[in-house]
Amino acid sequence: MSGVYDPDLAARSVRDLAVVTDAELAAGIRAAYVEVAERRRQVDGQPREHWERAAYAALRHGRDALAAMPDDVPPPVLVKAVGPVLGQWWPAQPAKARLIADAVQRLRNAAKIRQACGGPGGGRSVRR
Repeated sequence: MSGVYDPDLAARSVRDLAVVTDAELAAGIRAAYVEVAERRRQVDGQPREHWERAAYAALRHGRDALAAMPDDVPPPVLVKAVGPVLGQWWPAQPAKARLIADAVQRLRNAAKIRQACGGPGGGRSVRR
């Protein structure tokens, strides 16, 4: 039933997210960032407004930061690198801008999976 809180489903979802490895999280963040950059390339024109220049500068900074990092960088380092993009305002109008805004939202979701599992350590707080 949609819209009704199901504690069993919630617990199962958290358990599922908690077993996602750091490598999987890192790959998800990198893939989501690539999608944001691709969506930006699909939008015509140069940035005109102040917010556009700041947002696109954040994209360039994130691109350069990610390119300089090895593949085995832990997710929190990647999140910090793309943080400026996550903190920017991305309008949903016109329709082409919505492509970028939706991709940024997917990047935000990828970047916050570990926090949804219980904070910086995520679901990995269990003793081994």
